[in-house]
Amino acid sequence: MQVKDKVVVVTGAASGIGKALCQRFAAEGARAIVASDVNKEGTEQVAAEIAGQTESLAVVTDVGNEETPGPAGWWTFPVSWIREFIASKSRR
Repeated sequence: MQVKDKVVVVTGAASGIGKALCQRFAAEGARAIVASDVNKEGTEQVAAEIAGQTESLAVVTDVGNEETPGPAGWWTFPVSWIREFIASKSRR
């Protein structure tokens, strides 16, 4: 999977596989990474860790719960980041 110069969205990004994906994609040259999880502290920490390698943004939301205001949060990142690639690791 080629991620160089792509924008990547990773759900479940605060720990485990999601965190590892963020780190791997940053190392492989992703243009920007949007890290998403319900764990605010963990998500912000992951975004901060990879910020030295790529643009990053922490979005706190529960993608598995239709009742949460999460989808509005997706529009808080720059429109220029909306690109052709999404990586998803969800709890569902």
